[in-house]
Amino acid sequence: PGRFPSKTWMSFYMRPELRMGDVGPEAPEDPNAKLIRDLRAELRRLQGPSEEEVKAAKAGAAKAPAAAAEATSAGEEER
Repeated sequence: PGRFPSKTWMSFYMRPELRMGDVGPEAPEDPNAKLIRDLRAELRRLQGPSEEEVKAAKAGAAKAPAAAAEATSAGEEER
């Protein structure tokens, strides 16, 4: 069936959905679903982080305070 990177090899060995170069039409996007997705993203931005996210960020910062202090206090020339 030909050598590896060839059209005959692809048509013989590859599954139809994995053939290289075959690009099907993009599925139409539902405008209502897009609107809902955009509104949820905007609501998430306006609400800010949740309590769990704030606690996780504080716990992560408490585990490595020396690295954070070193990065903010030392200038580029000092490092």
